[in-house]
Parts: sequence; C-alpha cells; structure tokens
Amino acid sequence: MGKKKGSKKKGSGKKTKKAAGSGSSLTQAGPTQIELSLRLELQRLENDVQAAKWEVEDARNQNEFLHDEIRRTTEENNEYEKYISKKTTEEQAHVANLVDKNQHEIDAIEVSEKRARDLIQKHPKSQRLRRSVVNSFLRLLVCVYFALFSWWSLWVVPIIS
Repeated sequence: MGKKKGSKKKGSGKKTKKAAGSGSSLTQAGPTQIELSLRLELQRLENDVQAAKWEVEDARNQNEFLHDEIRRTTEENNEYEKYISKKTTEEQAHVANLVDKNQHEIDAIEVSEKRARDLIQKHPKSQRLRRSVVNSFLRLLVCVYFALFSWWSLWVVPIIS
C-alpha cells in the first residue's frame, strides 16, 4: 500500500530520513503480522479460486457429457421410431393382404356352394346326393368336434386347473 501524494510536510526532512531508515530496518527484520495475515488470506483466496476453477471445469465436463447423452438418446429414439414405423407399415400391409386373400377364398367357397346347390336342384337324384353331402358334412363336424375336444382336454384344461 503506497503513500498518498502530498503527505510530506515542509521542513520535516530529517524526520523523513529517520522514518525511512527505521522502515528499512523493519523490512530487514521480516514481515509484519499484517503482511503475514494478508499473505495467508491471499493464499487462501488463490486456493479458493483454483478450487472454483476446478469445479467450473468439472461442471463443464458434466454438462458436455449430459449433452452428449441427450444427443445419443435422441438419435436412438429417432432410429427406434423409424424402425417401429416401418414394422407397423409392414404389418398393416401383411394384414391387408391376408384380408384380401381370405375374402377371395370366401368368395370362391360361396361360388362353389352356389354351383353345388344349383346342381342339386336341377338333377332328379339330388335328394340322395343332398343326403350324402349332408352326411359327409356331419361326419366332418363330428371329427372336428372330437379334435377340438381332445385339444381342449390336453392343452387348455391343464392350464386352467
């Protein structure tokens, strides 16, 4: 801390030399208590500043890491959404194809049933043919019923029990 300008008084040259001489003897003797406490305070503040710089650097690194994680997660999310959208479109197309295929099969069955009914009605022996068709159909239904019953008994009942 420097001296203020204009603090010298006129006519006090001898006192100034003594004061200067005594001040140099204090400096040679070592730092004063105030200087030591100021040096300690300065060292503490420098350490605090360094610690704050490290905290700022650590926070900056964490922030950068989090931004990278957000970017990576966003990219993965967008990629997954594209994948799901593509799979959904494919499944919808597959279902639409199955619906069309099933409708064509139903139409073909209806046409063949209509032809069979028309043939049965046109022929005089249709009564016997009709009974034969009905009996075959009934036998088929009985077989299907027993197959379903067997499947139910073997697979579903043990699961329910």
